[in-house]
Amino acid sequence: MKTVTIPVFVYFQKHSFDEFGSYFVYSVKLEDSESRTFVCQQDVDFNVHERYDQTEQKILALELERAKITEEFSESVLIINNEINSLLAFGFKP
Repeated sequence: MKTVTIPVFVYFQKHSFDEFGSYFVYSVKLEDSESRTFVCQQDVDFNVHERYDQTEQKILALELERAKITEEFSESVLIINNEINSLLAFGFKP
């Protein structure tokens, strides 16, 4: 294991409809706004594997994306088939 130090930026955010507001942590420094103000910067230490290999997670993400695209494709084909069948039902002859 090795330690990685990452700076984080803490903000307090309170909208007009909020009674209390909340603290939020971002990995980037943002501009202050009407509802969000910078509080402080902190360095956070994380213990990570010395030789992290993201291959397994990349494969899983790609498989999930493939399943999503396949499902969307199947739904689109079903819609098109229904439209074709609807047109054919009205007596259209090619």
